[in-house]
Amino acid sequence: MANLKDVVDYMIYRGNGNFSIKQINRFLYYSYAIYLAKYNDKYEEPVNRLFEAEFKAYPRGPIIEEAYDYMKENEEEYFWYDRYSKYKASLLEDSKDKLNRQEKFVVNAVLKIYGRYSGNQLEAMVNDEAPYKDFYRKNRRVTIPEKVIFDDYAERYKIHEEQPKELKKKK
Repeated sequence: MANLKDVVDYMIYRGNGNFSIKQINRFLYYSYAIYLAKYNDKYEEPVNRLFEAEFKAYPRGPIIEEAYDYMKENEEEYFWYDRYSKYKASLLEDSKDKLNRQEKFVVNAVLKIYGRYSGNQLEAMVNDEAPYKDFYRKNRRVTIPEKVIFDDYAERYKIHEEQPKELKKKK
């Protein structure tokens, strides 16, 4: 299991200083959910997790408070979107050595798929999903149960796995 801060650093590094805090928060959610679905046949202990964390349903989407605090503390260093922050992001290159092959596979896939979307677009996407919608309560930061995230993404992952076979049959 990866360390949460190492995953954040790796995302900053892979984004070359171009991703916002909001984007990385959504990437963390998608990476975590997809990893759960991909590397667990069913939800039972021990659960294979990308990292140890709790997602809270904030008004703007699921957030890991520890990751958000870490990024805010380092905002001036990595999130000012200038030549200096790109240079500083390149210094996080060693973060790629802290994740194993499976962890990097999922994170890289998420960055490739979702990296083209703005923070606001990602926010709208994730806020429209069942795990968030079912647990968000106005002005309360309720923890989204991991099993709910797993169930939702395991169902999506199975559909995704079967889809290419169906498409090939139609052609």
